Amino acid sequence: MRFGSVDMFMEFGEWGSRMGRPIANESFLKALLTHGGYETYEFFCPDMYHLERFSKRVREVIHDEQMLSRVKASLQIALAESIRSSQYDVFHLGDFTHFMPYLIGIRNNYAKYPFPVTGVTHSLDNVHMNLRYMELVLAGLAPFDGIICTSRAAKEKVNKGLTWVLEQLREKFGGSITAEPQMEIIPLGMDDALFEEYDKVSARSYFNIPENMIVALSVGRIQILILDLNHDFDWA
Repeated sequence: MRFGSVDMFMEFGEWGSRMGRPIANESFLKALLTHGGYETYEFFCPDMYHLERFSKRVREVIHDEQMLSRVKASLQIALAESIRSSQYDVFHLGDFTHFMPYLIGIRNNYAKYPFPVTGVTHSLDNVHMNLRYMELVLAGLAPFDGIICTSRAAKEKVNKGLTWVLEQLREKFGGSITAEPQMEIIPLGMDDALFEEYDKVSARSYFNIPENMIVALSVGRIQILILDLNHDFDWA
């Protein structure tokens, strides 16, 4: 059994450890490599810099040498040939918008052995998502592809967005364009180690918070929104 991804599930920028998505993705990667049952885990990195950083970070996260022997890091330039020649059971992504349409297109054009492509919902803003839904539809979503929704609201939002795009395409171009990926609700997990007591001084230093600043914790997101009162607004 072979697992593939063009997502490293890691971000190496300054804010990588201070955002929800990178934390969720790296935690998923650790759980996957610790408890997964695939014989091979293949990750396609964009360039040598990221390949080296990914390989180093995986060894910091996973200490089981037997498990590490199953991990293979390659460059994305080798993706098409690998899909053409190898049999994958699934390609999974930490997000369902950025890479997913392109990966589906590559699969549909090159894969000798078709495989499902899956991705997870994160931010679902109204500004760019309609374009993302259109890219997915035009890429050729298959019934065995999947979008993992982290909440009921996310599932409703994605379903509404895909339906709207399909209606627009049918109205303007006719035909019977379809896109019916599987959509399952799997809430994000929480590592219980996060509830262990930490030293407040060290925590403030890590997040660059001054000693005299009051800290408020929100389990979720605080986001400033500008609403157009002439149009409906959907929370996701």
